[in-house]
Amino acid sequence: MSDPETDKTWARLAEFAIDGPHLRANKIVTAGRDDPAHMAFDVLRTRILQPMRDNGWKRVAITSPTPDCGKTFTAVNLAIALSRYDNFRTVLMDMDLRKS
Repeated sequence: MSDPETDKTWARLAEFAIDGPHLRANKIVTAGRDDPAHMAFDVLRTRILQPMRDNGWKRVAITSPTPDCGKTFTAVNLAIALSRYDNFRTVLMDMDLRKS
């Protein structure tokens, strides 16, 4: 449940246009749903949401033991899959501390 001030803050966020060619060039497979790989992220989303709801969790972190394991690829595509739920607010923050 959210409060009115939080709702106002979310309402002030600007929507942005989706650039299909740019997304495809950067391997964002979940935006258009025309790539069969988007189904894997829908399954991952569903499997993550159940324990989140059961435990009252509100955040997900994507991490890896080494560079170039696909953290950003996974995080971006999962964030888009999560954002498809109407009652789910999604913010993606890339905080790769190895790259500065």
